[in-house]
Amino acid sequence: MIRAFILLGGVTGSAWEAYVPGVNTGMLGLRDQIVALGVPVTVYPWGSYAQCDADIFANVVGHSVVIGYSGGGSRATYLKSHVDLLVGYDPSPSYQVSPLRTNVGTAICYYNTSPFFFGLGGGAYKLAADNKTTIIHTITVSEQHLAVQYDSSLHAHTIAAIRGLL
Repeated sequence: MIRAFILLGGVTGSAWEAYVPGVNTGMLGLRDQIVALGVPVTVYPWGSYAQCDADIFANVVGHSVVIGYSGGGSRATYLKSHVDLLVGYDPSPSYQVSPLRTNVGTAICYYNTSPFFFGLGGGAYKLAADNKTTIIHTITVSEQHLAVQYDSSLHAHTIAAIRGLL
């Protein structure tokens, strides 16, 4: 069994902002693609990362997948529960991305070299000094920060990684 958790982007991390048209529309489309695989998905604003962590700890039997966009991508690095697959869509802001600990099995980071969005975006996943087990795949993109969530090639790569867990 696989369960997926999505931490959305946004400026404030609040629940009302998560569903403002255009702010997370691409990520909600990805959610629908994952659900079509038969994988249950729970969605959170990035400000609710602690609740996401508690839900992973309490509810996952099998594999856990966490996908974070923007602030959700940086906050996903704060999770302490076991995460089999962590996918970061242009984690932001880059200075709030924590080094990955051994609770993460494999990470994919869509690292944006040119986010063009007021200093947001451009975060990359790195290992904590004592972590010798997590595998990080970094895929470089160069597009406007808000456009990353709509990139169908990145969604296809994410879906393929999830299928690899099925």
